[in-house]
Amino acid sequence: MDNANPRSRKLPHRLIVFFLALVGIFFITFLGISLFTKSSSPTDDEKPVSSNLEIISVEETPITEITNTAEIEETGQKVIYLTFDDGPGPHTAKLLDILKKYDVKVTFFVTRAGDDELIAREHTEGHTVALHSFTHNYAYIYSSVDNFFTDLYEIQARVKNITGETATLIRFPGGSSNLISANYDGGIGIMSRLVNEVTNRGFTYFDWNISSGDAGGATSPGEVYENVINSLKPDFSVVLQHDIKEFSVDAVEDIIKYGKANGYTFKKLDQSSFTAHHGVNN
Repeated sequence: MDNANPRSRKLPHRLIVFFLALVGIFFITFLGISLFTKSSSPTDDEKPVSSNLEIISVEETPITEITNTAEIEETGQKVIYLTFDDGPGPHTAKLLDILKKYDVKVTFFVTRAGDDELIAREHTEGHTVALHSFTHNYAYIYSSVDNFFTDLYEIQARVKNITGETATLIRFPGGSSNLISANYDGGIGIMSRLVNEVTNRGFTYFDWNISSGDAGGATSPGEVYENVINSLKPDFSVVLQHDIKEFSVDAVEDIIKYGKANGYTFKKLDQSSFTAHHGVNN
């Protein structure tokens, strides 16, 4: 006969019920907290942007933009656009002889300098004759929008008188990113105005994404050559040179040889070409 107290037999049952109740309360509390936390968390659209983003200075690194998407879509292209500013000059004929030897077409951004016959030869031999500046006088052309276009129309008239064609491809002296214009424009931000106005008047402007250094530190053909070939892009390279610099002209033949040996095609600029626009700083 079991003499245990009947109440003692009920104790394990009550403990089990109490334990299950505690588990239920804990589960409900945890579920509620989780739902509240989830609904309070920011969505991907609401999350703040990291403040540790790298800030790139436009003045230090000019921004380039691709405007000739049809050409870019042709995969596998490796194109070099050789361009020459400030001529024609005493070394332009020598350059033309080199280009003719290798059947390479380039672009000349011309000024009022040099003989008309040189511009005529550039045109006749199939190169692009484009506009740089008539006077190349920064203090004059960048003092006002009117002065800039007076100068531009003068060089356009010279080219038309020689070639019979109205050239509309241009390059700003100093490039669209130049800061020197701020010394003469009275604080109006003339480059910001000009990049829009030239387009409104039917012109297309070109900058560059490779500098030969012939207007700066380079003083020999070897330096120009190294500056160019070491900076070539995997698609479109717009190279800045000056045909008024003999040492720069003397580097061209080796640049052409390197380009041809390494799968590059040489082209002249036209309306559909890669513009290599810089960021405008003024």
